[in-house]
Order: sequence, then C-alpha cells, then structure tokens
Amino acid sequence: MERSDSTKPTDDDKIWLADQWVVTKFQDQIYRRRNADQWEDFKCFIDEHVNHGTITQTTNWSQVEILWNNEHFRSFERLGGSDFNNKKYPQAAFWFFQHRMHKLGGVEYINVGLSVQSAGYEWKGFGNFLAQKHENGDINVSTTWADVENLWPTWKNLWNNEHFRSFERLGDSTSDNKKYPQAAFWFFQHRMHRLGGNEYCMVRLSVQSAGDEWKGFDYFLAQKHENGDINLSTTWGDVENLWLCYKEHFRSFERLGGSNFDNKKYPQAAFWFFQHRMHRLGGAEYINVRLSVQLAGDKWKGFDNFLVQKHNNDDINLNTTWADVEHLWPTSSTCG
Repeated sequence: MERSDSTKPTDDDKIWLADQWVVTKFQDQIYRRRNADQWEDFKCFIDEHVNHGTITQTTNWSQVEILWNNEHFRSFERLGGSDFNNKKYPQAAFWFFQHRMHKLGGVEYINVGLSVQSAGYEWKGFGNFLAQKHENGDINVSTTWADVENLWPTWKNLWNNEHFRSFERLGDSTSDNKKYPQAAFWFFQHRMHRLGGNEYCMVRLSVQSAGDEWKGFDYFLAQKHENGDINLSTTWGDVENLWLCYKEHFRSFERLGGSNFDNKKYPQAAFWFFQHRMHRLGGAEYINVRLSVQLAGDKWKGFDNFLVQKHNNDDINLNTTWADVEHLWPTSSTCG
C-alpha cells in the first residue's frame, strides 16, 4: 500500500485490499457479483479494523488474511443469531452449521437443531442435508445462503421420497415378521412424517396385534411425538427404552389403585385407576374407576365425572398427586 504521513488507509488502499482479497481468496473478480453477502461482510470488516487501528497502511496482506479468517468464521455465529432473531430459521440453521464446522471443529452445536426445529415441517431433514453436502464438498467455508437455497429443493425431493417411504417399508417388513410393536412405530412415523399426521389404520391394527402388553402404545407414541421425544431421527431402540420407562411409571398407577382398593381407600383407588386409564390405556373405559367410586359411598357421587372434567382442563395431569385431588374435590363438589 502507498505510504503517507497518516497511518490510516485511504479509499485507494481499501480498494487494493479488496482486490487482494478477491484474487488471493477466490481467484476471480466475478466474486463480487456472485457472493454479494460475503463481499459486503468483507467491506464491513475492513472498515471496522481501520477504525480500530488494527489495519493500517503498514499492515501487509498476510496479516489481513489472518484477521479476516478469524473474523469471517466468527461472523457465521453473528449471522446465525441475527437471522434467528428475525425468525429466518433456515438461514440461521445454515450459518450456525457453518460456525459449527469451521469454528468449533464439527462438535455438536445445539443452535443448529433448534433452528431446524423452529423452521417447521417444510424444512425437516435440513440438518441432514447440511451435513451431507458439507461432507461431499458442496457446502464449504465460502458457501452462501443463495447457494444453499439452490441445492436444497433437489435434495429435499429425493430425500423425502426415499427416507419417508422407508418408514412404511419398515412397517410392512416388521409386520410380516410378526414384530407388531416395531411395525406400529414405523407406521406411526410414516403417518406423522409422510401423511402429515392424518389417520392411518395400520398403527392401530399393529398395536391391537401386539397384544395386551402393548395396550396404549399408540397413545404413548402420540404423546412422545408431541413433546419431541420421538422425532424424525428416532430409532426403534430409542422407542423401546422410552416405552420401558413409560410403562414402569404408569404401571405404578394401577399398583397404587389396587393397594388403596385392598385397603378400602376407594376414593384414592378411583383416582389412581383413573390415572392408569388416561395415561396407560389412552382413555379407554376401565371398570375399576366406576367400581371404586360406587364403593366410596354417597359422599363421593360424581367423583368419576369430576376426574374427567379436571383432566380435560388440565387441572389433573400426569404429575397430579392425591393431595392435589383432595384439595380440588371439596370446591368442585360444593360448587356443583
């Protein structure tokens, strides 16, 4: 750069730096037109460092490159944060992914998955797309959002057809082999991710074929999908582990009901049997609830209707205790 009495680069110096950047980094002048976002980013970078005195007329190009590389990689996270705040979730996912790969060395970075989830159904599989395209070199340190937008539609169509269709194939295969719980899970995945959540009779039929041990499994799948424990990437092994914990937890409802019934604590028994009905049997009728209420006597008339009403408005849920119910019941019975 041309020397003068001032150490602050002139506009001509900045143009020289810009030309060095284009030639050294990208080998063609057309870069300015193809990658406007990064070009603007570089101009801002120059101005910031000039204003802070970290780039002066005595700075050589190799020093600028070091500064740019450090700053450029850091800008991925800034761009991601900005897009996320502006609800541009797919863009945010891409920039956070770039930050993950080029600044964090590929270690897991929660903001990528969070952004993909926030982007909605239309962008399912986008995280897999980014990883695959990075691996084969289609997405690299110089990739722009415009490049990603061009790559995404073709990949999405291919992936949707193959990946989502595999759910149904797995369901058919496991059903043919009489592995009905697995079949129910894969048919459920097909229903949620290929059919948009519309009813699919193969889920219910598979659960019925699985036998009494798997009663309520369809309800369990829906509940776990709703709270995010079951998603597009869930395996059968994941589901088995979740089901075992779920079954053990909810089996305790029936045990508590039976214990209270044996001890003639019929209102408590009715409550625990009701919890078993709603959270283990998917709301199916369960005679032990009504029987317990009848044995509880006149003071507890309507208690089964009360339980249903409080469950529907979420005053009674999975974590409700008998003490909570005792607190609710006098008010309800008085007002009723």
